[in-house]
Amino acid sequence: MKKSIEKSDLYQLHLLSGLKASPSGSRLVYVHTQMVEAADEYEKSLWLHQGDKSICIYQKQKFSNFLWENEHTLLIQKPVEQEKTEFVRLHLDTLCITPAFTIPANVVQLQRISEQRYAYLAEKSVQRNNDDDTIVLTQIPFWDNGVGYISGKRNHLYVFDEESQLSTALFEGNWHVENLAVSNSRIVCSAQEYTTKKPLTQGIFTFSTDTLRKTELVSCDTLRIEAVVCEEDTIVFTGTDMLEYGNEEAADFYSWTEQQGVKKLLDCEHYAYCNIVSDCHVGASTSIMMKDQIVYHLKNENGRCLLYALSMDGRDICLTPSGNVIRDIAVSGQGCYTLEMEENALEEIYLRKPDDCQKLTNWNAEYLQTHMQAQPKEVLYTNSEKKIQKGWVLYPADYVEGKQYPGLLSIHGGPRCAYGNVFNHEMQMFASMGYMVFYTNPRGSDSYGEEYADLRGKYGTIDYEDLMAFTDAVIQETPALDSERLGVLGGSYGGFMTNWIITQTDRFQAAASQRSVANWTSDFGTSCIGYTFDPNEMQTTPWKDVMSIWKASPLAYADRAKTPTLFIHSLEDYNCPLSEGLQMFTALQYHDVESRMCLFPQENHELSRSGKPKHRLRRLQEMADWFDAHLK
Repeated sequence: MKKSIEKSDLYQLHLLSGLKASPSGSRLVYVHTQMVEAADEYEKSLWLHQGDKSICIYQKQKFSNFLWENEHTLLIQKPVEQEKTEFVRLHLDTLCITPAFTIPANVVQLQRISEQRYAYLAEKSVQRNNDDDTIVLTQIPFWDNGVGYISGKRNHLYVFDEESQLSTALFEGNWHVENLAVSNSRIVCSAQEYTTKKPLTQGIFTFSTDTLRKTELVSCDTLRIEAVVCEEDTIVFTGTDMLEYGNEEAADFYSWTEQQGVKKLLDCEHYAYCNIVSDCHVGASTSIMMKDQIVYHLKNENGRCLLYALSMDGRDICLTPSGNVIRDIAVSGQGCYTLEMEENALEEIYLRKPDDCQKLTNWNAEYLQTHMQAQPKEVLYTNSEKKIQKGWVLYPADYVEGKQYPGLLSIHGGPRCAYGNVFNHEMQMFASMGYMVFYTNPRGSDSYGEEYADLRGKYGTIDYEDLMAFTDAVIQETPALDSERLGVLGGSYGGFMTNWIITQTDRFQAAASQRSVANWTSDFGTSCIGYTFDPNEMQTTPWKDVMSIWKASPLAYADRAKTPTLFIHSLEDYNCPLSEGLQMFTALQYHDVESRMCLFPQENHELSRSGKPKHRLRRLQEMADWFDAHLK
């Protein structure tokens, strides 16, 4: 008999990431991560896949990144200690480790130019700080989620020569560099200079690897840059002018060569990286690569994320039309290595060739075979514009015909993210507990095009309408769902919408609002993305039209709330700051609405996805206890 899915099953899941192919493409190294209960941490190891098997090549030693130096050697970056970054070499034929070099800086990213020569980004402080424990702020953003206070900090660009042990600075001062890419002949990056307010746009710069001569390809005030890749003297980057759909607009593809200059390759309606929601992703991933003058990239479409090949003449061909969700790629002469989630499954590694797809790993096969997974059932509904939209319902794992069950409406974050037919541990756990879990991609979600995703100035209107219409359709099509025992939950944008829902209707008997937004005016001044994201989404600022911002804030209607609500917030969430959850909790307490708040120290916005294992389990237990108490 198969087992129910429980909160502690997180310890059994194998999480993969960081796919990197060897120069020949015949070998693949990837990161394997698993939660360890006793240590309350994530244990990472490096695995080498060659032929038909994977072997562990590096474990029980902490590392932050790695790259191939040649077919037989990996360069491994260790965590920064005392403003120094150590690198070691792992010789794959013997699995011996030898010291490589140490750079006296906090290295953020390193790329190999040629033998013993590297380009790297290092974090430097450019502001004057006090000589005590006080914190000085001189810019916005002054903090960043998962990082902490960043005022005065910049990423500078250097070239390091291993033989001389010397670094040559290419960008210093108030310049902040991102998106580093390297070929034999060029170093390419995006960069912007600022003092007090970090802008959204960056320039594209290239340096010749022999003379280090700098060339500006795109001015600093033109595009918001998302990614840069290069091969020999051809550069491809993604960027948006943000003119039609604002700051969150999908980035278009551009190319540059000395002969043609900058040319637009492709107008995009979809993000070129995986934005499909799951709580079973962890670790770094690559969503765009260049090989043999072809740009391989991901694209979100209709709740899926597929692999495309973009040629230099602008043709963009889908390589995985029957795929589901791809999160990571490593392109080689052997084909495309991909990290994929098949429908309602966990991630595994595949090798895709033009006429073949081979599954290389089965890390999670035993778990899926021995545990009861609820299979999602599609539900179609009509929105206010008479257009058909899709959602899903997970039936309880022990579903019995004729019995009625409580239900949970789950709302994703973003809002420009999307649900798909993938394995979500949290949802499966609730299904195993006897809940019907239903979820959809309301207007504002990603993967259905720019117009569909455009929620600017419409928060709490068309998105709320879609969620209520979907709930109506689920109730109508699912006789086993007890409409008198409904709960609602969500995080980030989903937390905002949960706050909004409990102030607009009392059809839900319980709610769990996580890492939420309650007041757009206070969020503007405290969130690490507040001064950029909020004016874009609200289409105004507190000084231009504070009343329209207030009317879009759940806090404005908190005196109407009647739904018992659990609030969950991380103390170091700088994306949706703690003050947002506290304001909503205080409002409900003040108006005598049953409410509870659980705060997580040393956690940030990523609690549900990469928080400490025991905290992730506590979060799930808090919600399970809350919904059981009010819906069962």
